[in-house]
Amino acid sequence: MALRAETRQIIAEVEQVSGFPVQTIAVPELGMVARITTSPHITGSYLIQYRAGIPFKDYAVAFQCGHVLR
Repeated sequence: MALRAETRQIIAEVEQVSGFPVQTIAVPELGMVARITTSPHITGSYLIQYRAGIPFKDYAVAFQCGHVLR
């Protein structure tokens, strides 16, 4: 299931403010709800990982974006 339009708008704001692209990925074994890091594979980007199957993934992704926007 894709992210909601509102969540994609928040991601776009992070990309505009930071100047870095944002990637999201579902990780089945993630030991937390979500986390944001700089991508180890693509220089100059953010990577948001969220636990696969959570019903509130949009909230989790938006919350992580909030850390960058702060």
